[in-house]
Amino acid sequence: MRMNKIKQKTYFNIAAFFSIVVMVFYIGNSYLIETVKNLSLEVVSKKQKIERLNEQSSQVDSIKIGYEYMQEEMNEVSDLIIDYPNIIDFIVEIESVAAKSEIDLDISVSNKKGEYLNDDLSSVSYDVAVAGDFDKLMHFLVYLENLKYLSKIENIRIYYDDRIDAREIILNANLKVYVKNKDLN
Repeated sequence: MRMNKIKQKTYFNIAAFFSIVVMVFYIGNSYLIETVKNLSLEVVSKKQKIERLNEQSSQVDSIKIGYEYMQEEMNEVSDLIIDYPNIIDFIVEIESVAAKSEIDLDISVSNKKGEYLNDDLSSVSYDVAVAGDFDKLMHFLVYLENLKYLSKIENIRIYYDDRIDAREIILNANLKVYVKNKDLN
């Protein structure tokens, strides 16, 4: 009987030991499972945050590319608008084009004050009358069309004048130039 009691005690101790180990393992495992679960949620949350930041970064890159493109376009447009103090250069260039085309040129300002368009932009119009043979006039128009600051050629009128040589043609046109200076007074 003593042996049975010792066996029973041994089995009891072994069972108690395994129960304690299982209980410690269960409690520790529950803690580990909860810790892993919390860390997994944190990893998922940080991954979502990184994805949002990457999306925002790509949007910023897209906006930056758009801004750079618009800046290039604005610079190109700005290069086509002359500063008011340099407007005489435009007239000199037209006179040079007329000389290259071997035609007679008469140029005058249509409106002394110019036309106010907005805070940054105004326009000045010039009336041009040129006389020459047809080929020379067409040559002049090609040059004129490629002038850097010329914005518009309006109201072109080509005709013969009975008072001059029958081979010469008269071309009248209105030229519009956009000016950076706000006040044209």
